Amino acid sequence: MADAQKYQKLATEYAKLKAQIPVLKKAYLEEQAVCNDLKEKLKECEQSIRKYEQEVDSLTFRNQQLSTRVLFLQEELDQAETSKKKSKVAESNMQYQSRLEELEKSVKDYEGKFSHHQEVLDSTIQKDKAQIDKLQEEKAMLEIKCQSLEKETKSCRSRADIAENQLKTVQCHLQKQLEQANKIITDKLPFIDTKNRDLNGLNLPTHDRRHQLQARELVSQATNHTAELVQALSNFYTYSEQRSKIYPADGTHEPYSPVNIQYCKYLHENMTYLRPVEQSLKHFLSTLNEDSLTTLETATELQPFAVNFKKMVAYMNKLLPYQLSSLEEECAVSSCSASLESKNMDLHASLKHLTAVFNKLDTYVGLLAAQSGKTCSHPQKNHAHFFSHLCQALKDLNNAVREVSKHYNAKVSLEHQLPTATQRLKTTDECVVSSLISLVTCTGKFNAFLSGNLEFFSQSAGYRTRGSSIGIDSVTEGPRSNPAIVCYRQKAAGYLSSLASTAPDSVPHQVAVQNRQTLLSSAESKEGLSKQYSSRVSRHPPCKKHSGKRSVSHRAHGVTPCMCIGKFKKKHRVAPWPPV
Repeated sequence: MADAQKYQKLATEYAKLKAQIPVLKKAYLEEQAVCNDLKEKLKECEQSIRKYEQEVDSLTFRNQQLSTRVLFLQEELDQAETSKKKSKVAESNMQYQSRLEELEKSVKDYEGKFSHHQEVLDSTIQKDKAQIDKLQEEKAMLEIKCQSLEKETKSCRSRADIAENQLKTVQCHLQKQLEQANKIITDKLPFIDTKNRDLNGLNLPTHDRRHQLQARELVSQATNHTAELVQALSNFYTYSEQRSKIYPADGTHEPYSPVNIQYCKYLHENMTYLRPVEQSLKHFLSTLNEDSLTTLETATELQPFAVNFKKMVAYMNKLLPYQLSSLEEECAVSSCSASLESKNMDLHASLKHLTAVFNKLDTYVGLLAAQSGKTCSHPQKNHAHFFSHLCQALKDLNNAVREVSKHYNAKVSLEHQLPTATQRLKTTDECVVSSLISLVTCTGKFNAFLSGNLEFFSQSAGYRTRGSSIGIDSVTEGPRSNPAIVCYRQKAAGYLSSLASTAPDSVPHQVAVQNRQTLLSSAESKEGLSKQYSSRVSRHPPCKKHSGKRSVSHRAHGVTPCMCIGKFKKKHRVAPWPPV
């Protein structure tokens, strides 16, 4: 443990040092780049100073030339003044005067420019000097910083080398410990029975019995609601069959259409598809025990229910086109008014919607039943979503049945006003309406039942299996129980009850061995005596008189051959074979 802590400290210190090295390198390179930039700026400033100095020298040289030129012109002017020719002197004087003024102006301009350049040069020199001083200071600071960083880098490298050496030693030590532990595991432990998640699901789980009792009670209520739903659907299909044989054709005055004949045939087969749904759910209820855990993973008997429910929905899908065609035939009757036709179309749409809702309900029933299959990969957290969607589907079913009942009532009320409506048709329509009302009632009860217990169905069963915390997958988290645990639990209970039964009475092994030896010796002596007896009898065959007298004498004295043999056994202490 101390080595592991030491190794952890060394590893963290090595990681910190290793993380500081690139930072220091980066800072050094950045400072070096800044120093190079400052050197280049310094070179540029020196070049600009040289340029300004050259301009000053050129201006000074030009001023000297101009001053010599002015002196030369002044001398020429003096000479011209002293000349005798006044006219030429006046003209030249004017020319010289104008030229002199121009030169003076240019001299003044050059002086102004020179002074301006001188000021700019002085300010630039001062700025450059300040910048040079600043750069020199920064250079000195950077050199000092680089030296300190180099020292830190060297120390970090030395510490990193030490840490690497220590890490190698710790790794070698841990490798040896790992090899030793693996050797102990392979030599001492036969297997680790909690490593495989699929095998952990075969362990008997510990669970809350109250939860199981409540689950069984709710499944019983759901079975009753399903039976009511099946009965209501059966009544609806049966009365619909009777109605189809009355309207729009009664078979006596007008023949049945082929669609109507096939529709009645399918309606007559309704219990073939409805009864297995109720029976499979009742069988599932009978398999639930109070002392065994029942979850979606272990409820394998839900799969037959889902299969039968799917067959029932397929039967409804097969029946739907004939229902719609029957309504269209009723609309084609001459006595059908426009309002009645619109009501028939409303019922047409509501029957389509009802079948679609049953298909949606079948999807979620199949999802819930598939959780106990081998190929199911849904995580347990999705079970709550499945039940919530199932509750919503039942609510949609109740609304769809209400719509069908409402539209059928409106249709029947208009049909009964027709003069062609018979009393038999009215009675059958009332039976159909009552079956729809019972269907609305049972779907409403079913919806209220599932909505009220949705929290219980959505929560987990609160059980644990041995090894459930090992090998947990991110997709299927939490403990999962295998459907075979119910059978395993029954076998385990039978085995424990057989262990608890009392063993039969037996004798010690040593006594049994002694009794066997005695019995073997008695059997050998019995065989010897019987041989002696048979040999003597063969040598002295008894006559009838003697034999008769002997038997009479034996009987007179109350002695029989069996008694003689019994006395012999008693004399030699013949013991029976002891029970083991």
